[in-house]
Amino acid sequence: MLTKLIIENYKSIERAELEFSKMNLLIGPNGSGKSSVLESADIMAFKRNYIPPISWSSSGKLIVERFRGIGFFRNIVYSHDTSRKILISGEFKNSTISTVKVNLSQEKGDRSVIVRTSLGSSIDVEISRIFHILNADRRITRRLHGVTGNTYN
Repeated sequence: MLTKLIIENYKSIERAELEFSKMNLLIGPNGSGKSSVLESADIMAFKRNYIPPISWSSSGKLIVERFRGIGFFRNIVYSHDTSRKILISGEFKNSTISTVKVNLSQEKGDRSVIVRTSLGSSIDVEISRIFHILNADRRITRRLHGVTGNTYN
């Protein structure tokens, strides 16, 4: 379960530190960053077709993937300031994964995954499980969007 999320310089969010429990609700006016918080989970997941890694290394409880710069960085960095770096960090409990950190800049990026125990080849399974859950949560909010939107009419 995702328990803490730190976001820096992503879209409309200059810095946010969020604590999560089993059930969470994001409320705010348009443009306040609600969708950006949810999208940050997609960024942490780095779906292979989103930004393919150029290198991968594993050392005990730390896995690091490196990425080339992304062409649309200017569109997702806070205030379109390409001198800034995006940081998205998530902490998990009840999971083999302890922490996921993503750092992105105009030129390059990396994702670090810290696990609680050395897993060898099964770490890919755990990463897939965690991010499948995060992506499933995102689909739920999309389905509910129309329902909550109609309550104001």
